[in-house]
Amino acid sequence: MNKQHQVIILGSGIGGTVMAAILARHGISVLILDKQAHPKFAIGESTVGHTSSMIQLIADRYDVPEIHNLVSFSRVRKHVCSSSGVKRGIGFVYHRNDGTQREDEANQFIIPPHLHGLENHLFRQDIDAYIFQVAVGYGADFKVDVNINDVDFTEEGVTVHTNKGNFKADYVVDATGYRSVIADKLGLRPKQNTMETNTRSAFTHMCHVAPYDDCIPANYHNMPIPWFQTTVHHIFEGGWIWVIPFNNTRTGTNPLCSVGYTLDINKFPDSGQSAEDEFLSIIQRFPSVKKQFEFSKPAREWVKTGRLQYNCENSVGDRYVLLGHATGFVDPLFSRGLAITMDCIFHLGNRLIQAVRTQKFDARDFAYVDQVTRGGVSYNDQLVSSAYRSWKDYRVWNAWQRVWAIGEAGLDQLRLIKQHELFLETGDENDLLKLECVTHPGHLCPDSPEFATLFSEGKKLVDAFDRNEISAEEASSRIFQLIHDHELISPKLRVFDPKVRNFGHKQIANLLSVLWGKTKSKQHIRRYYEIPVRHMLKLFFKHGHEFFNPEFNIARRSDHFVSAKVAAQTNAKSLEPSVSTNPVA
Repeated sequence: MNKQHQVIILGSGIGGTVMAAILARHGISVLILDKQAHPKFAIGESTVGHTSSMIQLIADRYDVPEIHNLVSFSRVRKHVCSSSGVKRGIGFVYHRNDGTQREDEANQFIIPPHLHGLENHLFRQDIDAYIFQVAVGYGADFKVDVNINDVDFTEEGVTVHTNKGNFKADYVVDATGYRSVIADKLGLRPKQNTMETNTRSAFTHMCHVAPYDDCIPANYHNMPIPWFQTTVHHIFEGGWIWVIPFNNTRTGTNPLCSVGYTLDINKFPDSGQSAEDEFLSIIQRFPSVKKQFEFSKPAREWVKTGRLQYNCENSVGDRYVLLGHATGFVDPLFSRGLAITMDCIFHLGNRLIQAVRTQKFDARDFAYVDQVTRGGVSYNDQLVSSAYRSWKDYRVWNAWQRVWAIGEAGLDQLRLIKQHELFLETGDENDLLKLECVTHPGHLCPDSPEFATLFSEGKKLVDAFDRNEISAEEASSRIFQLIHDHELISPKLRVFDPKVRNFGHKQIANLLSVLWGKTKSKQHIRRYYEIPVRHMLKLFFKHGHEFFNPEFNIARRSDHFVSAKVAAQTNAKSLEPSVSTNPVA
């Protein structure tokens, strides 16, 4: 029998190692077990505001400053690695079934850096290796090349049986993802998968992927920032392609892009094609996308999945917890996977530290962790499934994405930053415990019943459209009317206007929105804006310089990335199809 630890963590990905760093920092003996050593490939490469805000909260709540280095692009570049890219926005480009891509059917959501800096395109093998080293530096033990054979639970503790011996602990954190050891052991997966989303995926890393900006006529969409400095989503009925560049700054050292596609199984059942052949057949339908990959080449083998969706009936027990993806997963769309993982860690850390110190591991004390994690999977399932249904017509998608943005980038960010700044000022743990005073744990904005109503009413309209009960025009107009009537966000941002296709880049509008929130919003909204002016000014001066970072001053430089041929071949005034428009499957 090996040395006994207080906590064993199964899996050394970003979730497991952040948890290990927290526990080790607080003097708890931790053992990390994994099949593979670092560096290793992982997906979950694009952050969103909620993810970064939670990382920031985790770093400060648990006093692990090294975790803070993952909060923003600037901190990652300065303290961690030069292999990750910047994410200045989220970009959606809609492609019609006949192959056309209209100039007025694309959207950008720009990320103002004031709250915590700009977002990241994380090159996970370097990021995960970094945080693993942080955990080890704080005292966590580890063993790799470990195959886990079984896990036994008794009243006295946990025993993990492996090919390298048996390991005992008081508690086990399962961060093994889809193939969760504990979920399999205890039969926690539902016998029938009732999740709404039904998709499959394939992904790889590629070199020589052209910036999308160089594959379309100049100023075609008239967007405020280059597409290649956003997470690009090429959307079409029944699926989407992602492009996550790691090579989109002046001094980045990584030539790769993360590329993948996800398809609705109901529309595109797996025909047995290889992932690469299927990808090529998809991009043949869309001329501008085909051009983006004209010179590209996979830098690693494609990974192809079956159905992505899974969940569990319970994620906590008397001596265990399923962390993040071990609990469930939906789809890469909206990049909510990492966000849910960080939510779980934030709410688990204080409970587990207390449990180890008191030697009380009652599952009821971890009930809120279960609610947040499984709730996050459930609400994300509703969000994503409705998005897929909306893609039959851009007008409906144009409306539904605004509902997501109001919760994700609007109210939720204000909620988190308000409590974070209070905590930094007072050091009072109660300021963070208030984040648990919510009506819908795991939702995009979990403490707003009004947002939950908007979300649910909007979803009903998307579902009715999908069932052909109402037209695209009716579904779209009614969702926009709901957004207008609920008044959850400043009218200065014009989120309720279907003709406005980009948001967040106009600083005057952003400032006027804050003024609206403080003086003219309804009372249930005004509480989100109760951030002292001194805190707002501090954030502005701390992060505002990122607007002018010379790293980002790359406009249309295809020679820097691929070949000037790509730009030279872009002479057409429109993106009419010149290839077959046959379906993929």
